[in-house]
Amino acid sequence: MYQPPIPAQLVAASPLPEEFIAGHVGRLACLNASGSIEHFIRRLTARSPEQSISFSPLEIFQRAALLSGMEANTYLARHTLCPIEHLCAPTPERAESYMHESHLRQRTALLRLQQPAGLCPACVEEDTATYGFSYWRRTHQIRGLHWCPLHEQPIRRVKKAMPYSACPGYWLRQPDCLDQAPTLYSMDPVVRAYASIALWILATGKRTTKARVGALLTQGVENHQLRSRIPGKGSRISDQAREKTPCAWLKLYFPKIADGAPYIYCPAIDAALFGTSCSPYSIILALSVLGLTDKGLLSRMLHGKQRALRVREQKDIELRDRAFDAYIRAGGSYEKSRHLIGAASSSTFNLYLRLGLPSLTRADPDASAKILAFLSSASAEERELWMSQVAASMGGGLRTSRKWIREIPLQLLPNRFRNGA
Repeated sequence: MYQPPIPAQLVAASPLPEEFIAGHVGRLACLNASGSIEHFIRRLTARSPEQSISFSPLEIFQRAALLSGMEANTYLARHTLCPIEHLCAPTPERAESYMHESHLRQRTALLRLQQPAGLCPACVEEDTATYGFSYWRRTHQIRGLHWCPLHEQPIRRVKKAMPYSACPGYWLRQPDCLDQAPTLYSMDPVVRAYASIALWILATGKRTTKARVGALLTQGVENHQLRSRIPGKGSRISDQAREKTPCAWLKLYFPKIADGAPYIYCPAIDAALFGTSCSPYSIILALSVLGLTDKGLLSRMLHGKQRALRVREQKDIELRDRAFDAYIRAGGSYEKSRHLIGAASSSTFNLYLRLGLPSLTRADPDASAKILAFLSSASAEERELWMSQVAASMGGGLRTSRKWIREIPLQLLPNRFRNGA
């Protein structure tokens, strides 16, 4: 798609160390004497006042990076929360860059133009003394990190809309616009570990895969003798989080986990074991709760050149695709699927075909039809995500109850298929 060039009359300015993208865009708006960030975005994207302000966030990232003299992927890694919020990629190849993520074209969340912005009064004073003005730091915008990692002071939040239209120093002089200083939990070991891991991931600017996260968390769950399957008894990661983490902090940043019932599956964090269906912040909390803070372990999770793992992942994906195709062609029959694929001796292939699908055909024809429609028309990424969640909920392919066969695979379908759309 053609994109108009950036207007030559715009004043360029490189982002400062750890400057948050929304603050950088706001500073560029001030330098270019734009009346608002929205007006500057119009100029940055070469849109006339008559044109719609509708834009792709990726377009802003690319143009702001170009105006800053930086490569777009580097800009995203150093000046956004991408390293945390897009920690897990579906494949090792996708983990090499943020630019492959289709949701960057739709989500404005990384800009956070409308969300409360965090500032540290000590940082404001130091930046003003160094640069003559203060700027917004991305380390102050991390969910769950309520103190400045440099000064150990509480982070204050601006309650007004569009906070990045002014520098932090301006809002610091408007005490009525700031929330109350939060209670510090910086001495709590789990909260401290959470902050340490989040800051380390942000500083590396690297991504990992769901498989690597799942492997690391599985190791931690086994060491703590926790439950890793939906059926069964015993504590889960969520139960450990409630026991080891300050209740007030957990209710503030992870309310679904705090309000969950003991020994009940909590997707908000227990799904982190499978690397899916939960936010990256929940994954970081799970690592903290399990004590997986060793930088060597985390480095292997992020940077490890696991060629054997990549090959194994690729073979699994190919085998899964063959299983999907055979199951669709056989109309949901396990026996016909085995005959079509000619892989009766493959335990892995048999596992994929045993994921409740043949039994579901007999137990609930309507649900089976919905799953068959999903497998026939969903994207490869959706199918991969669904199958990995189903496999994880089975706990490695062990026998499951009829209730599981009837409910879990259908519940994990995207809404448009589950609701019969």
